[in-house]
Amino acid sequence: MSSISRPNDADDLVDRIVRELKARDFNDPRKRDDRALSLKDYVVAEVGRSFDRVRLTIPDDHPLKPSRVTAAALRQQGKLWLRWPWLRQLAGVSGLWAKIFSKTRQEPPEGADEFKHRCADESFFLLETFTVKGPTLNAMQAISGLLHGEQGEDMERACKRVLRDRRSVPRNNPDIPPLGAPF
Repeated sequence: MSSISRPNDADDLVDRIVRELKARDFNDPRKRDDRALSLKDYVVAEVGRSFDRVRLTIPDDHPLKPSRVTAAALRQQGKLWLRWPWLRQLAGVSGLWAKIFSKTRQEPPEGADEFKHRCADESFFLLETFTVKGPTLNAMQAISGLLHGEQGEDMERACKRVLRDRRSVPRNNPDIPPLGAPF
């Protein structure tokens, strides 16, 4: 198993990302009982984890490497099942699953830069979690550019795509009841 290694300037990048978040008014997503660390230390730790997640790569021969079945192949399979019900019955697939497969989207979309997409996704997560105002395009571009690490890298397309996709389903919803709680 490989270990994660950060470049020498990673701590500087983490500090710069924390300053970007701080400029947009910190929000503490933790419950009062779970606040063992100060908010600044918690944000620094979470930004460090985001930095590591973005840069984590799994070697091709690693057993946990997911197979590369494309979304296009899944969509095509779902459309075939919808067009020919006898084929769906032969495969033992319900109509609902055929519809789900036919609507499958790949994230990031085919042809997009996967690394830029991961950086934009992490910047959305950090802004949604730790700021009062929430994610904006300019804030996402600033933070995802820092996570990407390249000076002057254009992150606009990846950030717009993530903003569009994530605004429909927010990831940081503290109002979700715990498992087992009655509705």
